Amino acid sequence: MVRAACAEAGIAPERTIMIGDTIYDAEMARGAGASAIGVSWGYHPLEALVAAGAHVVIDAFGELVTISRG
Repeated sequence: MVRAACAEAGIAPERTIMIGDTIYDAEMARGAGASAIGVSWGYHPLEALVAAGAHVVIDAFGELVTISRG
């Protein structure tokens, strides 16, 4: 789905960030070559999100403005 969304938007997956609350979101992003940001208030715990490939896990939406892709 990430690759399809990127193709439709005309942007490379490498320039894309997926934000999600499950390990499946992180795995899907990484599988497509995109970055993954996990959110701590969702279905899977922080440790699981990181293990699935989330580059970072945030605790509040406001933290998005301070994250740079590393």
